[in-house]
Amino acid sequence: MNSTEETFRNALTALNERRFLDAERLFNEVLKSNPKHVAALNLLTIVLMSMDRFAEAEEFISRAIALNRASDISFYNYGIILKRLHKPNEALEQFDNALRLNAKASETWNNRGTIFNDLQQYERAISDFDQAILLDPGYAEAFCNISEVAGACPFRRSESVGIVAARSRCGKGPGVSG
Repeated sequence: MNSTEETFRNALTALNERRFLDAERLFNEVLKSNPKHVAALNLLTIVLMSMDRFAEAEEFISRAIALNRASDISFYNYGIILKRLHKPNEALEQFDNALRLNAKASETWNNRGTIFNDLQQYERAISDFDQAILLDPGYAEAFCNISEVAGACPFRRSESVGIVAARSRCGKGPGVSG
């Protein structure tokens, strides 16, 4: 095993042990040796996101995507970063890119739905939360999000899969007395 591979493994261990400063230092060492190490770029992005350093993370995820445009996870992480940087339209674009690569990623549908909710595009938010729930019927966060939107949405689509399921689980909700 060469030095770069060993440093990468040590960085990964530090990340898994939540020693973020060590992981950051080690991933940076890997990138100094090999600036096109896509895995190190992606994992350094996660390290920075874990420390709420989203502006810095944006640089690394952009580099990772430039090197590999086939990773839905990279586009998803970029969407999360842009969401946290209060750039909703750019975040939507990255979530759309992620969904083009992997339409079965419930987390991507859910996070895109939260942006539509923030933009008061309630029907689109409900549709995305529904898709997340259809893909993962146990996805509690999507149920919470759809419940929140249903309360804010002037249209309250009662045929929404998530709303109907939330009502049946809880015995209450929009349009249900209790």
